[in-house]
Amino acid sequence: MNTVQLEDPEFAEEDLRIAVHGATQMQQRLRGDASHAELELLRFAAMRSAFYSAYFPSVSRVWTPRHLERLPLLDRSALADAEKLRASGPGMDDAWVLGIRSSSSTGRPVTVYSDLGGFYSGGYAVYDAFMELRPDIRALLAAGKTGAVFLNDRPGGAHRSYMLPGCRGSILRSIPFRHERSREQDRDVVRWMRGQKIPLLVGKPWYLMRLMAIDQTLGPLPGSYREGACRGIRPAAILCVGSELFLDYRERLEAWFRCTVTSAYMSVEGGLIAIECPEKNGFHVSPTVRAWVAPGSEAPTSQDLEEEGEGELVISNLANWAMPILRYRTGDWGEIRNIDCPCGFSGQSVVRLTGRALRYFRVGDRLVSTESLARAMRTLPLLDYQVVQYEDESFDARFVPDGPVSDGLVSGIGEQLGSVLRSQLGAARVRCIELDEIPSVAGKLRRFMSAQDPGFLKIQGF
Repeated sequence: MNTVQLEDPEFAEEDLRIAVHGATQMQQRLRGDASHAELELLRFAAMRSAFYSAYFPSVSRVWTPRHLERLPLLDRSALADAEKLRASGPGMDDAWVLGIRSSSSTGRPVTVYSDLGGFYSGGYAVYDAFMELRPDIRALLAAGKTGAVFLNDRPGGAHRSYMLPGCRGSILRSIPFRHERSREQDRDVVRWMRGQKIPLLVGKPWYLMRLMAIDQTLGPLPGSYREGACRGIRPAAILCVGSELFLDYRERLEAWFRCTVTSAYMSVEGGLIAIECPEKNGFHVSPTVRAWVAPGSEAPTSQDLEEEGEGELVISNLANWAMPILRYRTGDWGEIRNIDCPCGFSGQSVVRLTGRALRYFRVGDRLVSTESLARAMRTLPLLDYQVVQYEDESFDARFVPDGPVSDGLVSGIGEQLGSVLRSQLGAARVRCIELDEIPSVAGKLRRFMSAQDPGFLKIQGF
């Protein structure tokens, strides 16, 4: 029985008011170019935030880029003291400030206080940005009709509907998925989605892959002749958020759902940072942030930042003034270039984004590229995998075979996997372990891990 129940589409007045006020507040803060918006935020922060006022005990009448260069670069540990960064005073009424906790994959979740402008940037803005890049999908939207379905993986999440004021007044359906208490509820989600016209399907890649797996194994609904219910879920487009989108994930999702898959680079700290270009020319940086790279140095300063180049990505969140986050080290690695794109975008683009993924394994005196390992793994019949290096330089390779296979075939896949890894890793010891599913942390999966980051190994259950 289908137990997915959506509330009557009478939208809560408060939710709509938050969205409209948030959009207005965000746009007001983005007037002018990004450097001007950042200076305005610094001027505000110097008066309202204990952290920033310590650097500017006397408030200047004229703010220049040199003031910004006096700031230290923030990192995740600095966000732990959220109250010190948080702004106070007129306009920062607690009734209009939300505390949003990150679903951390590193065991160090942070709470970011967000006002309405920041809330819009971190939630609604990605839908506006996607529709601007995809007018063909925007043309499918209609006021009061489903515009997007979001797989909500938060514990205790409820079915909710939100109006998207920047998307023709269409509706975002937030549907809980991956219930710990009942897999049957997730099958109900698939049954419901099969009968819907879905312009945009949104979720973390790991959960979209789980949705696909259920859709592949669930037969037609008994007695149902609705086209959507018989042929599987058919969104017009897919948007991946919240985690890295692996190349093989993209290929499988596009092949099964028969639509294009786009990725957005977002975080609780930065809101919408960048969104993937439909022409595949990298990720176009959002006007809601200012972005740089910090090349090379282990302890970079504001003076080291460059607007083009390769290094750790550093951002200022221009939309959220409740907790000013200026010059924040994301921990993600990438390359930024200024481009004029055939899609019509002109400005900064993250043309390469490796995020926090491990780039090399050290084996003896050699460095082995994980990118080359990933290419080799794509030659094997694997649905998913994860490779972990321990302190003694031995490796575990967890793998999920592609489709149901016999014990003998599983053994053969394990042998192939071991052979491929040993050809790359040399004489290192490799143990291959078959699993039904590679576990994630908050829906996030790292394919390559090393004992150099023991905290993360502990979180992943090693």
